[in-house]
Amino acid sequence: QMAGRWLLARTRSIAHGISSRTLISHSIQTNNILRSGAFGVANRALSNATEEIAQSLSVLKVQAESGNKIAQFNLGQAYLNGHHGLAKSPADAIFWIKRAAENGSGEAQFQMGVHSLDGIGVEKDAAAAVNWFRMAAEQGLRAAHFNLGLCYQEGNGVARDPAAAAVHYAEAVAKDDLRAAVRLAHAYLQGNGVDKDHAIAANLLRKPAVKGIPEAQAVYGLLLIQGEHVPKDVKRGVSMVEEAAASGQTRAMHLLGSALVNGWWGTKDEEKGIAWLQKAAMGGDADSQYALYLRLSKGKGMEKEAQRWLQKAAESGVPQAKERLAEVGAGPP
Repeated sequence: QMAGRWLLARTRSIAHGISSRTLISHSIQTNNILRSGAFGVANRALSNATEEIAQSLSVLKVQAESGNKIAQFNLGQAYLNGHHGLAKSPADAIFWIKRAAENGSGEAQFQMGVHSLDGIGVEKDAAAAVNWFRMAAEQGLRAAHFNLGLCYQEGNGVARDPAAAAVHYAEAVAKDDLRAAVRLAHAYLQGNGVDKDHAIAANLLRKPAVKGIPEAQAVYGLLLIQGEHVPKDVKRGVSMVEEAAASGQTRAMHLLGSALVNGWWGTKDEEKGIAWLQKAAMGGDADSQYALYLRLSKGKGMEKEAQRWLQKAAESGVPQAKERLAEVGAGPP
């Protein structure tokens, strides 16, 4: 599944003077009147507010039907979320969002991409999603560039192309997308679609790490500890890795667990280290699964548990685990 799915389409206020603030204002006024106990006045105020909402919706529909892309997009959002007195209707939502997209709304194009990718209200179609994202990206939407980067990186709806992924991540980074910065940094660390360059990677990771993005904290923290392309700061680096691990980032859990077991960063605590490795392994970190096998295989009475982690590590694709599993006479199912 795509990391891009956690991206939601941005929503604008209703077009041409039909402001959601006006609707909220009426609701607040009505609530205040009700609290005062002036029930007759409250009923009239509620009636007036309801009437104005209906009038605003009526104007919105007229504008949408006349071809206004902002009104079309917002009417689609109203149907999608059940706002402004409308019952939720995915079919009506997609109808208006698609019209807005075809009419040139970048936000609508992006949202059509998300719906096509997830199969929400439309048939699931990754290739169609890529086309919608591309149109939105051409209008400068950074979220569209990020999602295109994911599609090219994973070969979802388009041929896998790490270089094209890096280009779109870079476009998103230029618009201050921190998640894209993390993705592009990994590309530079691995030389995936770009020339390997740890200095550029470190520079890309700094801001998202400082902002608290766990994936960035895990790697940038390690760079600080090692003093690689950044001024060495072990205390700050360890703190970043610990924060990322506490947030559930499995790679940070693995780093912290390995460091505690081996005493790499000045503190050795095998019990805590193994606990972190277990959390990372249960979260799917293959290196932690194999590390647990190595540790547990040395303990008496832990053979069965060690074998379980060896099996999982082999299933996760760790070469050493596959070789060891073959040696002991049992292969993955």
